[in-house]
Amino acid sequence: MEIQSDIDQKISVLHEKTRILLAQNKQESEVILELTKDGIDEAYAELIIENVKTDLSDKTEFRKELFKGIGITSFGLLLNISSYFAFASTGTFFWVLYWGIMVAGITLIARAFIIFKK
Repeated sequence: MEIQSDIDQKISVLHEKTRILLAQNKQESEVILELTKDGIDEAYAELIIENVKTDLSDKTEFRKELFKGIGITSFGLLLNISSYFAFASTGTFFWVLYWGIMVAGITLIARAFIIFKK
């Protein structure tokens, strides 16, 4: 069990090192060179780079999806409140409920957390 933990730790260190090097705008060839200095095979170094890029892309997509859901939900809530006050000022007890917009926004928020959960 300890051997697996040690391997996981080494993999985490390699991923973090790659993430830092990519954040410094290093070329892929430079990152591969740095990783091969640590005794990593060139093909495995390329795989690590792709994994790190995918993780970064997933985080970006998560944020986009989350903010899109929050925006749509907020817009739907604002639309519902304004509809209520517009009809309440006329003395009627009927107003338009835009529930579809709210459901779409909440669905996008849930989708962001479900799909991009890491």
